[in-house]
Amino acid sequence: MIKKQKCVLYCELVFKTLYILDVLLAFNGYIAGNKAISYFNYFLVTFGGILLLLRAFHFRNYIKTSYFFLLIAFVASMVLSAALNVNYGYIQNIQSIVWTTLQFGMLFATDETIDRTEYKKQLKIIFVIFYFYIFIANLVSIAMFIFNYGVFGKYSPSGNIIGFLWGRLWGIYSDPNNGSALSGISIIISMCAYAHFKKKRYKVFLIMNIVIDYVYILLSDSRTGKLSTFAGVAVALYLLIKESKRIKFRSIVKNSLCALIAVFVSLSAFVVAKGFEKCYNSVAVYINSSSQSSDKYEVPIVTGRDSADTENDISNRRFDLWKSGVEIWKTSPIYGVSQRNILPYAKTNIPKTYMVNNDLGDFDSTHNLFLDILVSQGIIGLVIMLSFFACIAISIIRKLLSDKNFAIILSEPFNAAIVGILCSISCTSMFVLDVLYLNSAETILFWSCMGYLSRILKK
Repeated sequence: MIKKQKCVLYCELVFKTLYILDVLLAFNGYIAGNKAISYFNYFLVTFGGILLLLRAFHFRNYIKTSYFFLLIAFVASMVLSAALNVNYGYIQNIQSIVWTTLQFGMLFATDETIDRTEYKKQLKIIFVIFYFYIFIANLVSIAMFIFNYGVFGKYSPSGNIIGFLWGRLWGIYSDPNNGSALSGISIIISMCAYAHFKKKRYKVFLIMNIVIDYVYILLSDSRTGKLSTFAGVAVALYLLIKESKRIKFRSIVKNSLCALIAVFVSLSAFVVAKGFEKCYNSVAVYINSSSQSSDKYEVPIVTGRDSADTENDISNRRFDLWKSGVEIWKTSPIYGVSQRNILPYAKTNIPKTYMVNNDLGDFDSTHNLFLDILVSQGIIGLVIMLSFFACIAISIIRKLLSDKNFAIILSEPFNAAIVGILCSISCTSMFVLDVLYLNSAETILFWSCMGYLSRILKK
C-alpha cells in the first residue's frame, strides 16, 4: 500500500473515532444539549467533508461498493423532498442531507483497491472505543441505582433526567431506550469476543461486562432494548455455534437445532430477568417497610415503568404515531414532506393529526424507520431504501447457496458480531428513530458494519 493511501486511511480512522465519541457523548445525560457538542459537530462536518472530497477524486473505486448507487439515489430523493418543501424550512434539512451523505460516503462506501482487512482494523478500533465507553457508562449508571440517585429539571446539572427515576434507570444516558439498545450491542460484541479469545483473563472480563450490560437492560425496563438484544444475540449465537464440530448432525437438523438453542438461550435471559425483578422488588419492599427510621437509606425498588404507559395502549403511543404518519403521507405520497419539516407541515396542513395534537407534546418521528422514510421522502424514498435492503438480503442468500465456505466465514466471531449488530439495530429501528435521519452510535455502527458486510459478499 502506498504512503498516500495509508495517510488517507489514517485520517479516515481519526474521523470515525471522533465521530463515534461525539455521538456517544451527545446521548450522555450530563452533556446532551451542550453547545460544545454543536461546535464540535461543525468541525466534524468540515473534516469529513474534506475526506469525502478526496474520495470523490477516486469515485470509481468507491462506486463499486455493493449497491452504493442506491444510497446515492436515496440522498438525491432527500434533496428532492427538501426542495419541494422548502417553504416549511430548509436549514435542518440541509444539515440532515450533509450528515446522511457523510454516513453513506464515509462509513458505508469502501475503496475496492484497498484490502478489506484495513477496514476490519478500523471497525475493530471503533468497537473497542464503543465497548469501553458502554462498560464505564453502565458501571456509573448501576452505581446511581445502588445509591438511589435520580434528578431531573432544575435539580439536574444539565436539565436532563439522570440516574434512577420513576422505576427506570436512565443512568448517564439521556434516553433509557438508547442506553438499553447500546448495552445489547455491547453484549453481542462481548459474546463474539469470548468465542475469539483464548486467554482466561479476557474471558473473565467479557463475562463480567455481559452481566453489567444485562443488569442495565433489566433496570432500564426498555422493551425495545430487550427485543433488539434478543434478536441480535440469537442471530450471533446461532452463527457461532452453527459450525461447531461438537454438533454432528446433518445440515438441516444441525441448523434447526442451533437455531433452537440460540433462541432458547437468548429468550431465557429475559424470562429470568422478569423473575429476578419480582423477587428483588419483594425483598426491597420488605427491607424498606421494616426500617423504623425515615431518614435511613431506602433500598431502590425496580417497579418498572408506570403501568399507565401501557395499560390502555400496549404500544405506548406508537400505534397512534404510525396512524398519524400514514395520514401525513397521504397528503404528499410521492416525494413526502421532508424529514425535518414533518412538524411544520403537519401543523399547517393536518393540525388535528396525533403527532401535533395530543396530551404529551409534538412528535417529530413516527418511531418506525420505514414509515419515517415514507412520510419524509414518499414512495420514491421508500422504494429506493427497500430496494437496497432487498438487494443485500438477496446477495446473502445467493452467496450462501452458491458458496459453502461463505457460511463458515459468517460464523467467524468478528463476522458473527457484524451480523448480530445489524440485526439488533434493525430491530431497534422498528420502534425508535434510528439508522437514518439521526446522529447516533447505532447509526454509525449500522452503516460501518453494512459497509464491511458488502465487502464480505464480494470476496
